[in-house]
Amino acid sequence: MSNRSKSQRPTISREELFARVWSAPSTEVAAKLGISDVGLGKLCRRLQVPKPSRGYWAGVHAGRTPRVPPLPAYRAELERRLVPKRGALDAASIRLPPRQRELLERALAMLKEADREMHGFELSGDRGVNLSPQLAAELVMLIENQWLRWVPPEATPRIWTAARQVSMGLLEKLRPRAKPHLLVLRSVDVNGDTQSSGLTVILRASAGLQDRIADLARLTSARTLAHVAAPLSSTELACESRYVYHSSASGLVRAELCVSKDAIWVHGWHRGYWQEDTFETERLRIADVFDIELVPEKVPDLSNRISARAVHPYAKRLKALTEAESLHESLTSGMYELAQALESPDAIVAELVAFGRTGTRPLSDARKAWAEFEAELELWDGLLDDARREIVSGVLGIQPGDTVLFRDGERATRILVDGASCWTYEGKVTFTVSGRRYRKDGQVGKRDETLYLRVSDAEN
Repeated sequence: MSNRSKSQRPTISREELFARVWSAPSTEVAAKLGISDVGLGKLCRRLQVPKPSRGYWAGVHAGRTPRVPPLPAYRAELERRLVPKRGALDAASIRLPPRQRELLERALAMLKEADREMHGFELSGDRGVNLSPQLAAELVMLIENQWLRWVPPEATPRIWTAARQVSMGLLEKLRPRAKPHLLVLRSVDVNGDTQSSGLTVILRASAGLQDRIADLARLTSARTLAHVAAPLSSTELACESRYVYHSSASGLVRAELCVSKDAIWVHGWHRGYWQEDTFETERLRIADVFDIELVPEKVPDLSNRISARAVHPYAKRLKALTEAESLHESLTSGMYELAQALESPDAIVAELVAFGRTGTRPLSDARKAWAEFEAELELWDGLLDDARREIVSGVLGIQPGDTVLFRDGERATRILVDGASCWTYEGKVTFTVSGRRYRKDGQVGKRDETLYLRVSDAEN
């Protein structure tokens, strides 16, 4: 392993690196740059520079003149790496025992029900499975966020421990395949040291996340801020705890992506055994993830009318969201009415009169069931909020932490986004974007602004 410090890394432009790796074998290029062949591979991935295939230089030595491709745009190359072609699979198959295979099939079925694209998936034999890196990453996020809900709430600590061992075993096999698409950050203690038994936060290393980090890093630099914090949704991260004994003693409450001018980390609140605990992860240098200078700066330009064409790809998801919201509202309303009836003095007296001698307490049992169901409704409400934000992100291309320019006639307003949502009423879709307005001097002010964006009727 090289002892070369991070501050001594070679300074080279993307164009020069591309020219070098296509003019000489990797070992020669690495030697001239003073790094190892592995280090050269990491540098190419960080700058999104494609390298020749394994047989390229053998063809050159055999007298052939293989074609040198043009250097693709940074964003195009990043998208190509993060979004594989249909059916793109690795050669090696992952071997899974029956319980891990069962858990994987359950996760795949959940992705299919959510209308997620299932590219790069192949079953081989009774226990083998072949997955693309992108699908493996999506499964890692899903399993980390969902496995607790797949264990019966009445399960004993022993069953919980066994279920966690199955999920951990499956995740350990999926993570190497998903590595190019994940950022893993371990929690640290008050001294800044990582904790082997603490929480681990996993982020999807998507092109959208890189854009978001770049925008926030530029904002902290331009406003001379220590850092900027933007909320993360459950679809953007997963939180792993090695020791879990019950669903009520574990779970991510909320988390924020913290970005300084040169580093990222996550700060959040996690449900511990007795109370909510705060946590903070180690800091990861932005330069170790991607070259921020190669990510173009952008300020989305919004108007109060949205093209129906932009909304059309999300029509099914909007319909499903509307139905889920309606069901959630009906259940919430009905259950609260039932809860009030259960707590009435008449109900308590009636229970004592009817069941006083038998020792059974059906209404008391119903109150306990209602308390558990109320927690599920709150969790469901949070998932609906995440679904709304994900749709807004897809249609408008914005995330919390972005700066947007809103135009309404001759009026133009710049805001720093801290929230986004959408809803459907009488067949009409409305999007909302909220945040703090920029002042005339360019600083972020204290005044809040909410933008209401509606789909153009002319295109419906």
